[in-house]
Amino acid sequence: SRNRTRTLETRPARRGDVSTIRAHLDALSHGDRLLYAILGLEAVRLAREAGLDGEKADEVERVLRGVVGASP
Repeated sequence: SRNRTRTLETRPARRGDVSTIRAHLDALSHGDRLLYAILGLEAVRLAREAGLDGEKADEVERVLRGVVGASP
């Protein structure tokens, strides 16, 4: 269900916590960073729907899109 999906989304994306997201990305291998970023973009989309501040969501998206865009 839709509510269940919202409870499963990653918390740093839900909070707009860019510093935690960057720390996670730094700790991951290249392939894992890419997967984290792709899933994180979906999580931030859901977070926007749930009311995440637009500026925070934009910042999270910029960080995650930087990973996706840098992938070969």
